[in-house]
Amino acid sequence: MPQTALAAFIVVAVMFFVFLKKRSLTTGKWPAVIFGLVFLAICFNQGKYFYKGLTESGQLLKRYNIEFAQLVDNDAILTGPYAPALTIDNNLKSVIYVFGLSNIEKNLFERFPITHIVSDRHNWQRAIKDFPFLNSSLMVVQTVIRDQVLSLYRIPTAKVAETSFETAQRFFRQDIYDSALVYFQQFSGQHPENLFGRIHLALALSATGEIEKSESLINQLLAKYPDDYMLHGFCVGYYRRLFAATGDESYLRLSEYHELVTKKYVPGIAIAK
Repeated sequence: MPQTALAAFIVVAVMFFVFLKKRSLTTGKWPAVIFGLVFLAICFNQGKYFYKGLTESGQLLKRYNIEFAQLVDNDAILTGPYAPALTIDNNLKSVIYVFGLSNIEKNLFERFPITHIVSDRHNWQRAIKDFPFLNSSLMVVQTVIRDQVLSLYRIPTAKVAETSFETAQRFFRQDIYDSALVYFQQFSGQHPENLFGRIHLALALSATGEIEKSESLINQLLAKYPDDYMLHGFCVGYYRRLFAATGDESYLRLSEYHELVTKKYVPGIAIAK
């Protein structure tokens, strides 16, 4: 158990037993004992979720950091309010900046060789209002931190080389699915454990008509990462696209199931469909 969780449990336990001792003097022994057992059961039950939040979310974030860095060039420099959260456990550099401030730093992109922006939808709208040239940026990938859906954008003035993942996304967003598939396959060959790469490979396979291969890959990922809320969130849109393409209502039911699972792990999340 993390030290912070252990310390919190000890403090609560001490306070509880002091309270229990005083209560037993006024209400008798057995009501106090029953109350104590119920209280401890509640603490234990909630403690499991507290411990899970401290450990599993941190582990996922660390894994995302490592995989996130593989999507861009090693010399990429990120900015935006969430950039530090995605550069903690990798070698990427970041410049902390929040868009939409009253005093706009007009020479931001001249002062710093920024290549990418990590932002939620609201701050991104402010960014393109403050810096209109960003409107032609390439949306590279989306991920989730806590209950925030974040997007990574490659800005038009980026001086670093495109990775195969970025090239694949450029083709995919132009509806050139065959070329996108080639580059997603190349990226997955370079980084076979990268979840971002694997789910986008599955998406490209479905877009080129290879639905059976695509579904097989998704099922493999779900078996390997059953608690990954980003994967479940991806599956919401993935199965909705298959439903739209085929009219098969089983895909719609799968989409609804993954939406429920995603909201179980991230209750406040707003899922794009």
